[in-house]
Amino acid sequence: MNTNPALLKSFNEKLVWFLSYIYEDGGGEYKGSDYTSYGSYRIPAASGPEEFDRMVEALMAKGWVKCASVNHTKGPTFYTDLKLTEAGIKEAEKKSTSNANVWSYKPRTENW
Repeated sequence: MNTNPALLKSFNEKLVWFLSYIYEDGGGEYKGSDYTSYGSYRIPAASGPEEFDRMVEALMAKGWVKCASVNHTKGPTFYTDLKLTEAGIKEAEKKSTSNANVWSYKPRTENW
């Protein structure tokens, strides 16, 4: 998952990247995390909170993530204890292996 998410164009590319992000952020060990559509949409470079909501909905529909609770408000949507499922972990591992050469972004490390 070395790709800079800002370089991703399609919804599916962002979705796969976010799945990998969740996996690498502890999801591969069933660690849950809390997200809000307003505060978290920049993580996978979603165009805004609405696209972030659609991304989480797609991950849930595919059976790759589950949430302890989803709270829709007039403002942001709160995703509490979002975790990868067993299927999500397998998919993240599969995508990580199959995209090893495609996702080759290396951030600049020397002094700016």
